[in-house]
Amino acid sequence: MFNSKLKNLFSFRHNNLTSLKVKIASILLVGANIMNLVSPITVRAVDFSSQLNSNEALGSPLLNESTWEESDWNQWETVAFGVFLSNFPVPFLDDYNSSFQDNAGGSKGFGLNALKYGSGNDSQANKVLTNLLSLAIKDQAQPLSNIKVRYHKLDTHFVDSLEGELTDDGVDATLKDLFVTIGTGGDTEPHIDRVKLTSEYNGGFGDFVDSIVGGDTDRAIGTSDVQTFNVFTFKEMVLPEFYVTSSGKPIQVLDYRDGYDIQMFTSTLARVANSTHSSEALGNVEKMMDANIGFDVYGNICVQYEGRNIVVLPASANQHLTKEKQYNLLTSTMMTGSYISMTGDNLVTSFFTNKRNISFNYLQLGKGVSSNLGGSLIYTSEDTSNLGKVVMYSDTDILMYQAAKSAMNADKDFSASLYNVLYKQKTSGYSSGEALYTLANGDSIANKIGVPFKIEVVGTEGDTSLVDKWLNGMSSAGSASNKTVTDSVKASNFVANVFPTSPTTNVLNYMITSSGPAVLFGERDKQYMGSGLRSGNAIYSYGRYLNYAAKYLNTKESKSISGTSTSSWGVPSQSEFISRVRGAVTPAEVAQAVFSDISPVDGSALTDDMQMSGLFKHWAVYESGYQKGKNYSDSKIANLRASDTFSDTGIWGINQMANGVQNFYGIQGVEEIQDNFLRNAAVYGFNSSAITASNVLNVVEGTEFASFTPYIYLTYLTFYGVVDGKSQFNPEIFKGDILARKGEDIAKGAVLSPEAKRELMENYMFNLLDPDTGGEYRQKLISNFLTEFLYDNYKKIVYGNTENYIASSISSSGDEGFLRVNTVSENMFIGGLAKAYVKNFLVVFGILLLASFIMAIFSGQGILRIIGITVSFAVLMAMSPTLLDITPAICNKFVQDLFSSNMTYWAIAESIDNDRIDVSTDSKNDKEINTFIRMLNVSQYDKTILIKNDISKKVVETIPGVDLAKIQRMRTTRWIFPMIMRQFSANDGSADYVSVPLIDQYRNIHNLYWLYRSNDKVKLDLDNNTTYSAKLANDLGVGEISGVSNSAEILDLSNKQSIYGGYINTKGDELDHHSVNRYNSEDKDNVHTSFYLMNFGTRFTVPNPSDFSELNGDISENGLNKDTWGKYASYIVTNGSASLGFMSNLASITNDDILPNLGKYNSYNEPVYNYYGFLWMTENPMPYFYMNVKDTFNSDMSLGKLIYELQGYNADIVNDDGSVKVSKARHTFMRDDRNGAIRDFMDMEEFFTNVMPYMYNVQIIAGGDGNNNGAFGDSLIGDIYPYYAKNKKAWLFRSNWVTKIEEAEIFNKKDRIGYIKDGGGKEFVNISGSLHPSSYSKYRPMIFSESQMIEMGLDKGDLSYTETQILKFNKEMEKEWTLLINYANSNGMKADTIYRQMALSATLKFSKFFSTNSALENKTIYPNTLDLRNMSFDAIMKLVYMGATRNASVVYKDTMQVVIENGDIFGGIMLLLDAIMCSKVIPIVRDFGLAFVTLLLAFKLVLDIILKQESKNKYMLGALLIYLKCAVFTLMFYCVFKFIMLASAPNQVLSVSDLTGKGHNAWWYNLVIFFGSVGYTYLLANNIIKFTWVNRRDMGLEASLNSLGAIATGITGGFSGVSEAIGNYFGGTRASISSESSLSENRTKANITDISWNSSNSNNNQNSNKEKERKLDAFLDSVSSTNKAETKTSGWGSKDIDKSIARGEKKTDTKSKEDKS
Repeated sequence: MFNSKLKNLFSFRHNNLTSLKVKIASILLVGANIMNLVSPITVRAVDFSSQLNSNEALGSPLLNESTWEESDWNQWETVAFGVFLSNFPVPFLDDYNSSFQDNAGGSKGFGLNALKYGSGNDSQANKVLTNLLSLAIKDQAQPLSNIKVRYHKLDTHFVDSLEGELTDDGVDATLKDLFVTIGTGGDTEPHIDRVKLTSEYNGGFGDFVDSIVGGDTDRAIGTSDVQTFNVFTFKEMVLPEFYVTSSGKPIQVLDYRDGYDIQMFTSTLARVANSTHSSEALGNVEKMMDANIGFDVYGNICVQYEGRNIVVLPASANQHLTKEKQYNLLTSTMMTGSYISMTGDNLVTSFFTNKRNISFNYLQLGKGVSSNLGGSLIYTSEDTSNLGKVVMYSDTDILMYQAAKSAMNADKDFSASLYNVLYKQKTSGYSSGEALYTLANGDSIANKIGVPFKIEVVGTEGDTSLVDKWLNGMSSAGSASNKTVTDSVKASNFVANVFPTSPTTNVLNYMITSSGPAVLFGERDKQYMGSGLRSGNAIYSYGRYLNYAAKYLNTKESKSISGTSTSSWGVPSQSEFISRVRGAVTPAEVAQAVFSDISPVDGSALTDDMQMSGLFKHWAVYESGYQKGKNYSDSKIANLRASDTFSDTGIWGINQMANGVQNFYGIQGVEEIQDNFLRNAAVYGFNSSAITASNVLNVVEGTEFASFTPYIYLTYLTFYGVVDGKSQFNPEIFKGDILARKGEDIAKGAVLSPEAKRELMENYMFNLLDPDTGGEYRQKLISNFLTEFLYDNYKKIVYGNTENYIASSISSSGDEGFLRVNTVSENMFIGGLAKAYVKNFLVVFGILLLASFIMAIFSGQGILRIIGITVSFAVLMAMSPTLLDITPAICNKFVQDLFSSNMTYWAIAESIDNDRIDVSTDSKNDKEINTFIRMLNVSQYDKTILIKNDISKKVVETIPGVDLAKIQRMRTTRWIFPMIMRQFSANDGSADYVSVPLIDQYRNIHNLYWLYRSNDKVKLDLDNNTTYSAKLANDLGVGEISGVSNSAEILDLSNKQSIYGGYINTKGDELDHHSVNRYNSEDKDNVHTSFYLMNFGTRFTVPNPSDFSELNGDISENGLNKDTWGKYASYIVTNGSASLGFMSNLASITNDDILPNLGKYNSYNEPVYNYYGFLWMTENPMPYFYMNVKDTFNSDMSLGKLIYELQGYNADIVNDDGSVKVSKARHTFMRDDRNGAIRDFMDMEEFFTNVMPYMYNVQIIAGGDGNNNGAFGDSLIGDIYPYYAKNKKAWLFRSNWVTKIEEAEIFNKKDRIGYIKDGGGKEFVNISGSLHPSSYSKYRPMIFSESQMIEMGLDKGDLSYTETQILKFNKEMEKEWTLLINYANSNGMKADTIYRQMALSATLKFSKFFSTNSALENKTIYPNTLDLRNMSFDAIMKLVYMGATRNASVVYKDTMQVVIENGDIFGGIMLLLDAIMCSKVIPIVRDFGLAFVTLLLAFKLVLDIILKQESKNKYMLGALLIYLKCAVFTLMFYCVFKFIMLASAPNQVLSVSDLTGKGHNAWWYNLVIFFGSVGYTYLLANNIIKFTWVNRRDMGLEASLNSLGAIATGITGGFSGVSEAIGNYFGGTRASISSESSLSENRTKANITDISWNSSNSNNNQNSNKEKERKLDAFLDSVSSTNKAETKTSGWGSKDIDKSIARGEKKTDTKSKEDKS
């Protein structure tokens, strides 16, 4: 028995071991199969898709670090950048830390805010800029180099007390040494003992005046007729010279014996006085007077104050930093905002100095002073907006004083010499006429100002002056510091006369723009003015003529005045006039030469009956604006006398001028004309194009410099010679660590050391505890605590935190968009896990499957169980991405739709606004004005509409005269490229897309169309065709075209086929289902069928793949799909350029033609080449859709006619026997009149048949199979196109949107289609890929429209996936285009605005319908939506506050900044709470909730499958309901913002200029948002997170179903009650609630734009199979009259619509005026 038991035991163990071996073997076998399953799958021959979402495909230079190498590093880049940054600190208030940090006191990031404009807030540029700023802040905080001062004492012979070269014998300089007082002083006190010449030489004031004027003394000019007349001279001057020592050698850094130096300092004072920080900065001046000044590492003159290096004189304003002195006029002080922003006559009429003491809106002379020689040009008597601004001019004072200085001798000092020049002008050698000629002919070009210039602060002297403003800014109005400050400004005017600027010094008088250098202060913008002695000059009229006459003296601008009347008026030629003026010596003689026809000029008094100059007559009639002068005969004009211009004698009769001058300006007699030439000035206006651009765009004054920062920095690099790898900087000044820095340091930035942090803390503690000064410091801390707390925390929440005191707040923490819900891969809790899951999908699947098999085998389950597990896991893992992203998908889609109407409006509004800009500019300067506009609009319009492209711009506008190859290789320039390229990186720094301004896209497609239609006019020739089709085509402007002038050839069919062997004619023979532009003799009429073909004639032809015998069989059998394209790519790669001529030809054409011309494009003036059409198409398909639209309509079609064609009408379609075929069919150009169905109005047949295959074909020729093995191999573009020097040449021909479609699995998989057999009956067949017509050709044509489908006897069930998407696209586009009639009454709307919007909407919808978003394949096509810049929480709040407060400045600031500036503390608190909730709390809670549900679901599903619990369907349904519930809560939350935006600003968003009227406080909006946020958070926490945990057993399915049941019951009961009530009301009959089925005639005429998206019950006899489209059809029907007869009766046609639009515009204008009033 024992043996038996033992035997049984061994047997049992043997059986178990055998079973175990079998199981192990099974596991190993299954594992091996799974490994085979998850092992890499062989990639097909063509695969460009693998590069998608990488910068190799995107090609953006903003993401390409390889453009820089250490060998390219120029150590002077850092210096140039530091000098450039010196423009931004507020003098006397900021160091670099406080200027470029918003939490470091001072101006709290004033410079940082300015640079935000310049970087375009591009994510990649911000990284570079942040690092650069951190280094600059660290550098500028280093100890200052000591500045010493020497005092030069000058006597009246200009003998200097310090002779010889500069020596190191000075003393430490203080801030006070920079200020020069007026009066006497010690030898170490800078001062000018300025005196009046009349007090030195009192020879009788009347005689003195008469002699200076040069007139007849018998005129008895008494002192009663002359106001106070000052000629300034001096007795003594003490002027400082400043220097630093370098290697024991003194180096000059400032010298007040140079007029430029002292004027730049006083201009800096003016900038401070004009800033929003004037009070605090000017208060600091007094406190710092005795503090030592020093030199920082960037050349700024600074004061070391409270532990900071406060900038006093910016490095950019210092001429001594370079090896040779150079004047820099491109500074923040000289730009508009600080500089007076007037142009033309307005510039000088604001400054004439001889006005009576009357009040009108010009800067004017006050009573008591008539003229100053040697002092201020502009003497002010009232406060205006120009007070304290800067103006630059050249004047005769400089020439007169230099003449006096040259005439000095041992017996005659400067005062005596000056008296001699004035008193004995005839013999002194100084000529007033020659001086005026010199002013008119002095060069004013990019690098030279040919006459010495002055920079004056408006309001230096006068009854009402800048002094009054400045005194208010000082802490003690009567302090000596105030006199010191204001005296310095006066002193600078005098110093500029005796020590003028050098006309030979190199000047930075230009700014590089996108169209090349633009002169800042040029000849075109120079205006002239004069002043005399008397009090009543008619400055407005006579001064304007003087300005005109002075310009006539300019020989560089040859002028020839001609006309029917000028000969009898005696108009002198330019040469005659110049000779006449240059021959005049005294001011009186110049007056005769300019105003009269007296010859020769003798200086005698002018009389009332004096004949006016022929030039004056011409000016008055043709140039002055007094148009009434043209109504009178030549004889009256020819006899024009002086009295006729200021008295109403009737001789001339131009009462407008005479009465205006006499009554308004108080003219007393002819003497008022004479005294305009005692002192003349050429006033330099800032570039009028830049000012015009600012005015057109309504730029906030003072922000222009910030807007131009990228171009300004580029100009600095050029001016200082850094671009060439060298430098103009003085190496004796710049030494030390700053030049030892390496380029790689730029990428690292700066972090404060622990020692630096400790030092800062010690300084803060000392200031806090100091018993003397600490009280003020503590008081400041307390008073600013609340606002600092609100502002700083808001900035941190919205824009990110600071790190080690070096802020990175340029970039926004909410850059991805507040109106967006994170997908599972973006979820902050499980995003990394989700990405790893997608990346390792097969590996995860294999591991789970292996684990399940092990469990199944050991549990003894059979093969069916294993199969079940496999299928379950496969289905689960395939569905999981879609299921888990259901909340983000629903929310993002709904939110996009929620704001889509806003986006359409904003797109149209911006389009209209840009049209307005184009027509509002001066035709003479269009190019330059438009250049400045384009430079400003991206930075100034915070909400400029952008579109996303998945590839970088192929055609980038280059900058003439700038070597971009060198710029690209520089380390400090990377931050400027977004603005220069007008392209911005993805906010998350990814390579998915770039964003470009929509207006640039519009400009490009316009230029491209005009290449083929230069006159943009189409003439029809349809006289012999009277069919309905012809009528429709005639309305639309299509058909045979004659008399068209084309700049480029529109290819006919034979030429197309010669260029592209695969081109197939898609034209229709009649107006059938094809687009209306594709019939009749349209072969050369349509731009859209050929513009995308690169036309190099026979030099480059693209083959048809089926022409190769090796490929013909496959393509004939299967058509073009990914497999056959792959074989074509393999053929290309195998044979190469040596065998295939078209490959080598493409390479040579690219090198010889394409690349050299790509760098020449400028959207306003440079040529467009035909291959730009292909290159622009590689970015997105908008060019095709625009060309198709333009080909569809007559280019001179009115807006009303266009709207009429979009609206169409309803009429029955009848059979040949008269029976009704289709009742009340809709007739528009989008419908086929044979069956009433939608035709292929988008011409998708051409698109899919020729456009996409051609583009993909060229891509393969260039790039091979996707591995850079095509025509170009790995060769790079190189410096010939510097933006893309490091990109592969093959990239130029790559199109990512085409790749995403051509290589998408959904378009290449087997697809079932139906077709009608030859003998009748329908049959189905599978095709290999559905994208190309060649795949269908064996069975039937590919379907491109609903009409074609019907005519072929097919229905939707017979269509492939691609065909279905095309029909959906057409249907959607009909709706989108029809809805555009809603905007017909928009003010400024034009037909081309509609065309652009049609093309835009087609592009967006195309991307939507042809993107692939499946579980394992995500190929999103861009652009698929419009993007407002930085649609973060702060951007949304800007929209809310802008509408609520009617304050346009909100656009240019942070919302919190606006709230604090308005003193709304409660609003600030609420805004901070809103930011916390919306930017932090809600995203965290929502992401956590979704992550919690997702992880719990995944855990339960895996456990269910392994343990065979059979509950997975229940879990998934429960989770689905939770996801849907979360989506509902989220949408409710976003609806709160939609409501607020509608309430605050329902329409107006982009047009900041239209924000007028009285606003209101927006705090209650903040309150609504706060409570909405709290409620949303509660719902997420309680109804998502808590609910899921409590009901985790079944993922909340049972509880969710119970809740839904309760809701359904309540809704049903409610509807039953309503139905019963309605039934009772109508007496028991069934109630029908429906919308209007059509618009009545009266309603239609009143307002065609009232279209509502409602259903209709009028067509109850519709077939049941069309019920799904009933709503859309009913809507489209509702926009037209109910039938054709009604349309004819009503007479409602294009003219009526034009009238309606005009009425609407009138109403809009009226409403606008009411709002403004």
